[in-house]
Amino acid sequence: MQYYIPYRVFVKYLIRSVKEQFYGYSLSMKKVTILPKLAQRIRELRKIKKMSQEQLAEKADLHPTFIGKIERAEINPSIISLEKIATAFKIPVSELLSFPDDKKIYDENVESLVNSLNKAAKELKVAQDLAHSFRPRKKR
Repeated sequence: MQYYIPYRVFVKYLIRSVKEQFYGYSLSMKKVTILPKLAQRIRELRKIKKMSQEQLAEKADLHPTFIGKIERAEINPSIISLEKIATAFKIPVSELLSFPDDKKIYDENVESLVNSLNKAAKELKVAQDLAHSFRPRKKR
């Protein structure tokens, strides 16, 4: 009788690990990381354009408290609201959603993912060796 780690268990573990590394959150915690980045991006663009929250709200046809909540990452704005904000800034939505540090974060995530895959492969090897050592020996 041979003991081994089932392939699907390893694949499930690997996929979970990859998702956690790539999306930047633990699947059990469901932490959303884009809202703070979006909030910071909107605040930066508003300050660059030398606009107050009230002025942005007026140009975007939104309520000033709504803009404040977006900038504090308290709410998840709809795509329509984001389009209105982008129009008020006179930029495309894609530019509003482009975060300058994304390339750096992406590179760090890829490096972390590679490290996780290497670690998972080593853990699998250790687990297989351990399971193999518990294999019943043939009697002579």
